[in-house]
Amino acid sequence: MASVDQVRASETGQKRYAEFSALVAASVMKDGECATVKRFGCTRGFARYHGEKLRNARWHDGRWGGSNGNSRNEAEVEELQRFALWQEVTADPLRTIQQFRTTLRRNGFDVSDSWVKRCFARWGISRQKPSYRNLNKFAISNIIYYR
Repeated sequence: MASVDQVRASETGQKRYAEFSALVAASVMKDGECATVKRFGCTRGFARYHGEKLRNARWHDGRWGGSNGNSRNEAEVEELQRFALWQEVTADPLRTIQQFRTTLRRNGFDVSDSWVKRCFARWGISRQKPSYRNLNKFAISNIIYYR
């Protein structure tokens, strides 16, 4: 539960933000974006947003916040995708990224090559295959010697 002081500080911050954004918007209308950015030290996107908001009051008419698009259902689908990928990796670990992607798509998951690569990176799996120059590096005797 927020204390009274925290609520007052929050209200004061909101008022200051509203005042600052109104000053920036007026400056954008008068002097332009570049001069406003130099004068107030804000980002160009901030100046552009509030300038447009002053020009058109109905633009982005709504409250801040809300869902960022990651619903619980999407998180569960992602978990199912990762589980399906792990099952495929354990079944045949020598397949390529494209083969894993194709298999998952056949099973009804909409995944990309980069998604598969990110999953492997999270799991700490390297997809590098040994070339003919370093095959001896992966010989049983060499692995036992260097472990």
